Amino acid sequence: MQASRLTAVVLTAALLGCSSATIERNTGNNIDGMIVGGNKDFLYVLRDDDQMVKVRRAKVRDIDHPGNVLMVIGLPLVALGLTYAMAGAASGLPNDQRSVFYAGGATYGVIGLALAIPGYISWSASRSAADPEDNIDTRPLGNVPEMPDWETSAAEDEKQLLGEQSAAHPPAAMPVPLTPTDVEPPGADTP
Repeated sequence: MQASRLTAVVLTAALLGCSSATIERNTGNNIDGMIVGGNKDFLYVLRDDDQMVKVRRAKVRDIDHPGNVLMVIGLPLVALGLTYAMAGAASGLPNDQRSVFYAGGATYGVIGLALAIPGYISWSASRSAADPEDNIDTRPLGNVPEMPDWETSAAEDEKQLLGEQSAAHPPAAMPVPLTPTDVEPPGADTP
């Protein structure tokens, strides 16, 4: 019964840990999400908050693709399982005692494969989606906003996402936002 619980926990962890890439940008801010495609200039990323953005490739320092940790954990478990089973076969013990080695090797091997296979599938899919040679301009339909640089203020980021003009290129007359102190309460002008 405990082996089935362990297997369920391992498979759940494998499936949950295989979806999100971490894109490290030159500005030092990371973007977490699933890379869905790209071209020679942009990566198209479905962020963890379900917002689709495009990230300029020139601003990407590194990509940590999902699944590599699962492969690093899973492949040694497979090797350990094979070693355990081969040790049992080479031990010269009677069959009933060797079966313990085989069962242990099979357990390690199955858990290792349950981690390594989804890890590899997720890792290779993310790498393929990010590779400009594999993608001949694959992008989602519709207008996808470019991910803003986080060196600017939150207001500038929002303007950049919405495609408005930035402070570097302001419109002719910029409206001044009202603060609560600028607004008089009703009836304040009556004595």
